[in-house]
Amino acid sequence: MMLPMIRMFQRLRSLPAASLVLAVAMFLASHGAAFSQAASEHGKTIPSNPPAAAQPATEAPPAAAQPDAGQAGEKALSPIGAGASWQPNTQPATPAEQAVSQDQEALTIIASINAYFNTMTTMQGSFLQTDADNKQKRGKFVFERPGKVRFDYNLPSKQKIISDGKYLAIEDHDLKTSDRYPLESTPFRMLLAKEVDFLRDARIISLDQGPDVIILAVEDKSQEASGQIRLFFSKPELQLREWIITDPQGLNTRIQITELKLNETVSADLFKFSDIALPTFR
Repeated sequence: MMLPMIRMFQRLRSLPAASLVLAVAMFLASHGAAFSQAASEHGKTIPSNPPAAAQPATEAPPAAAQPDAGQAGEKALSPIGAGASWQPNTQPATPAEQAVSQDQEALTIIASINAYFNTMTTMQGSFLQTDADNKQKRGKFVFERPGKVRFDYNLPSKQKIISDGKYLAIEDHDLKTSDRYPLESTPFRMLLAKEVDFLRDARIISLDQGPDVIILAVEDKSQEASGQIRLFFSKPELQLREWIITDPQGLNTRIQITELKLNETVSADLFKFSDIALPTFR
């Protein structure tokens, strides 16, 4: 295609204007089909790879947990909920909640769980956090009722999660950021209340028990909090062993706790926010 065009323009340079117009018209008439085909081919979108044929769906095996995957600068998921995706949520009473209100054994179990928290002033120990992508992080935690929390992640992470009783701060000491959320925005606030009463403050999702475990799943009745929390207690000696926070998108964050110490005095300084940056209130 290029060679005829070059030869044509070499000839056209020596022609008068009228002859030039006639020559161009004759050239287009003889080569127009080739131009149209080339333009058509140039305008086509060609996929880099043809689409693969659809295959029957198969269930993938569960991914193995990746221990201590937290890296410096990697954003922490709050082990007690709250964050940008946590929005108010209200639902009608569940069948489980209605059943519990008529089951004396269930009422007795929930009353004992209330008493467990209400006789506890502080709790501290170690935690293992497993996020929805199976990445794991470890660290130390401290609770002080009412409303105070601190989680310190092991290195290389330099993240801390602190509640002063009013706000929950997610601090990143690598990125020099501090995001603060109302403590009321997480269902975990029910465990840190001045008076814990799940029958009054929670919507009961389920209550299950086995030979050595009790599992209580609840969500906050208030309009400020969203998501669910499942609490796992050992029995016959009732003791909190782990919890799973489910956010409004259905993603789970699991916290397993060990080396527990109850009702020991802790420093008030633990619940003071760091001066790493001007806080961003969410």
